[in-house]
Amino acid sequence: MRHNLTVLAGALAGLLATVIPSTAHACWDGYSATVGNATFTRATGAASWNGDDARYTTRWAARFDAITPAGVNLWIGNGYVSCEGHKACETLGDVGSNDPQKAFKQVAKAFGVSAKAQQEALGVQQKLYTVQVFAGAKDAALKQKKLLAELDQEEALDVGDYGDFFLAGAFPGVNERFHAIADEKDEKLVRLIIDEYPSLEAAQEAEKKLRARGVIGIVKELPRGKALDEYVSSLRA
Repeated sequence: MRHNLTVLAGALAGLLATVIPSTAHACWDGYSATVGNATFTRATGAASWNGDDARYTTRWAARFDAITPAGVNLWIGNGYVSCEGHKACETLGDVGSNDPQKAFKQVAKAFGVSAKAQQEALGVQQKLYTVQVFAGAKDAALKQKKLLAELDQEEALDVGDYGDFFLAGAFPGVNERFHAIADEKDEKLVRLIIDEYPSLEAAQEAEKKLRARGVIGIVKELPRGKALDEYVSSLRA
């Protein structure tokens, strides 16, 4: 799975260098989510994983997907929009702002999306799911996280590409799948999760494969709270 993430991130960086001039670098930091036929990317300074970024990036990817015609692939990132599979793609380009609202308006205009359909799309709240494998004290959660990361280095926890729709960190690079999250109401309670998934079905399938590899977990919505001991991309070798 770590190998899959590395390859996908590298491919994504190459794609962005081709279709999004403002991120035309061999390496970049930020967040990217793909929902349906739409990919929404946010380049940042030093990046590290947190649930709020996962929710925000995925929510906007889902909103763009809701106004993307069938058979069209759409990319939005850092003030630039491009697509393939539609004659209106020629009208897309520089938005002049990193505000996804402005990119949304450009895309909606290009595809002739009605005001009602736009309003419905902007109301989309994409849920994220995960597999929780531990809940307890911080020290125990971080110890479990380290053990799982060691297993993952050996690809012992490979469950396919279910968690690859969202990427966070430095690209190309290997980005962690395991996250310790302190409960937003009780910081002494720390949950350890594996990946995030855009649908309940994808999370359930991943949970089955993890269980077959000896890792017992439960499927739930991505919990809110502060992510602990996350790698910051600028500190990576």
